[in-house]
Parts: sequence; C-alpha cells; structure tokens
Amino acid sequence: MHGGLDSNTVVAGDDLSVTTNGLFADKNVGQGKAVSVLGSLTGADAGNYQFIARSNGSIVASILPATLKITANDQVVPWSGRPYSGGNGVRYAGFVAGEDAKEIVGLPLRYAGSAQNAVVAGTYSIEPMGPLTFGNYIIGYENGSLRITSVPVLPNLIPPPAGEIERGLSQSQVAEYLENRSVQLRDDDILLNRRYRFPLGFAAGGFIRLNEKNE
Repeated sequence: MHGGLDSNTVVAGDDLSVTTNGLFADKNVGQGKAVSVLGSLTGADAGNYQFIARSNGSIVASILPATLKITANDQVVPWSGRPYSGGNGVRYAGFVAGEDAKEIVGLPLRYAGSAQNAVVAGTYSIEPMGPLTFGNYIIGYENGSLRITSVPVLPNLIPPPAGEIERGLSQSQVAEYLENRSVQLRDDDILLNRRYRFPLGFAAGGFIRLNEKNE
C-alpha cells in the first residue's frame, strides 16, 4: 500500500494504539487501485485524539492475480475402433476462499495431445489448453492420460481364410478384434470390408498388417 495517514503528534507518555484497515472498491485484479482507509483508536488516552484518513486518493495499492491450476481428468475406455476425441473434463486447484469454477465461466478450454484421434490400445496424453490468464487468475495446465484397453478376444470367433492376415504377429499385437464393418487402413487408406469376426494384429503405429493379396 502506498500513501500515509494524517495524524496529530502523539503526546509523549499517552496510551494510544491505532488500528487501520484498507478496503478496495472491488475484488478485481488491478494496479494502483484506490484504497479507502478505516481506522480506530484504542488506549486510555484515545479520547484525546481523532483518526483522520487522507481522502485525496493518494493511498493506492495493487491486487495481483492468484494462480489456478487446471488438470485434465484421466480416462480409461475399452477399444471401440473409433478415434478418440475431446477429453474427460478437468479439475481445479487454487481458487481463493469463497470462489469456485463460476469465476471462470466462459474460459475457452480445448483438448490436445496424443489422445486425439487415438484408436489403438495404449496410453496417451490428454492436454488441456486455454489462455494463461483469465479474470483474476493466472492459469497453468496439467495433462491427464487416456488409456484404451484391449477388448478380450472371444473364444468362438471364426478365423478368416488363410492369408488374409499376415502370420507371425506377437501375442501382444493380437490385442483387438473386429466385427462386421469397414475399416480404414491408415497406412494406405484402403477400405477393407471384413465378413468375419477375428483378432486383428496391429504393427507399430497401429497399422493392420496384410499380405499382398489384400492390398
């Protein structure tokens, strides 16, 4: 707080204490905001004195923003064959006493990270993104995680004709299965309509490994 208080000289030996409080016109962040000063006098000789605060606007102070952390919630989903998008909401840490998420209504929040468009079973990052300042807060963002789990292979699946899927895949790669649907192969953009329910082998990068006859 910058400025001072006008007061008469205190007589030596008098019992006098001064208590002051400063009030802003509002709670919002700002530099050089005017402060209204309230004061009270106590002590055996307080009745001999009068508290007078300056009223010319010379007492000013600043309200600095608080720090708020926004963290993306983790999420676990079963494999569906559909690209993941968005996120699973966020949680907050750092609101000042008496405030909550209503203070940042309208914050333009979006999601990025490796989770976006993820299809293959695995663990990915969900990255919340938005402005670094909003309202009365400086905002920091922390990532969450997405885990796409493998769908168990059903024991009664009908295997495809020999040669439709390249053999020699590791057990960990044979982690997904496909129902009767069209699948876009991300390596060459071929749409392949399968008539069977069977385990799919995924190579590095999530590509379905096929023999030449299927290309």
